[in-house]
Amino acid sequence: MATPPVRRWLGAALSDGRSIFPATFPALWLGFAFLPGLHLALQVPVTLALATLVGVGAELSNRTSAAPRAWRQALGALWFVPSGCVIVAVLWLSASGTPPPALAPVAALGVLGLMFLQRLELGGPRAIRGIAHAVNIGAAFAIAFAAYAVAAKLPAATGAALVVASTLPAALVVLRGTRSSQTESLLYPGVTALAVGELALVLHAATAPVFVSAALLVVALYAVSGVCRARLDAGPRRVYVELAITSVAALLAVGAATIRP
Repeated sequence: MATPPVRRWLGAALSDGRSIFPATFPALWLGFAFLPGLHLALQVPVTLALATLVGVGAELSNRTSAAPRAWRQALGALWFVPSGCVIVAVLWLSASGTPPPALAPVAALGVLGLMFLQRLELGGPRAIRGIAHAVNIGAAFAIAFAAYAVAAKLPAATGAALVVASTLPAALVVLRGTRSSQTESLLYPGVTALAVGELALVLHAATAPVFVSAALLVVALYAVSGVCRARLDAGPRRVYVELAITSVAALLAVGAATIRP
């Protein structure tokens, strides 16, 4: 007996973890609509709970659909970009005063798009996986920049801990999918986090401005994680040259932005 078209479509839409996306949308919409108006004592734990829900959803939706090898190469870092986006979105909506109601569903769709982007990186067409990985890296760096800006306003030890905690998963996003062993892939993010955290302590002692501190830490994240990625992939010399040129150009851009006319 033939299966009705609507039933086949529903079966495809709800298979392999795809049901997590429509199930998460109402929670995100309500969260972005009401969290900016909550008292800080309630806003922080509810925001973290919402980010955790999104992160778990991102991991589960890919666990049921990705190939075992691709899942292992993801290094357990599929949660960071969607969850971090939730926290950054709540901070941005809260800082904007009374945001328009239409922003809540738009932000919710944006987070779902990032969740789907993790899915594309693991199991999408081969031509799209590299693009999805590059976009995920850019999103991870943007989230890290926001975390670094917050850390610059905190006491030295607390700020450095936040820097390390945000750098570690961001570096995992950069390094996932390498051809090395999983042990090596997990070691280098720790090295990156420690290096960036130490630089954060130096910048805090030097009382660097918030923008300068956050930007320099992102450049350090890019340089160190990029070198680690090139080493794990046994990249040619030109990769290291490109990393050096880009890092120097970024440093010059940060320096030029800090010069007041």
